[in-house]
Amino acid sequence: MGEVVRVCDTGKEFSNYASCIRTTYDKHGDAKNSTSVRAFYAYIDKISSAYKDGDMTREQAMEALYKAYNKTVVSAEAGNGVAVCGIAEGDLICK
Repeated sequence: MGEVVRVCDTGKEFSNYASCIRTTYDKHGDAKNSTSVRAFYAYIDKISSAYKDGDMTREQAMEALYKAYNKTVVSAEAGNGVAVCGIAEGDLICK
């Protein structure tokens, strides 16, 4: 997943970036149905919605996406489980 996140980050519109992550990983990923990937996808959807609604800038959405990635996929790979996150005032808050 880390490689997909990096490869898709081409400076394009956030919506294209989020779509690229999901499409690319669904084609080539090795843990598509894992809890951490499903949680990351759910956060991508929340962040994308907030971005489309104008509640987040591109920079806030990108920051939130990387934070969600770290709190889900990276955390699970490290054996720490998946964090619970939500969006408040344009920020992704994780516990």
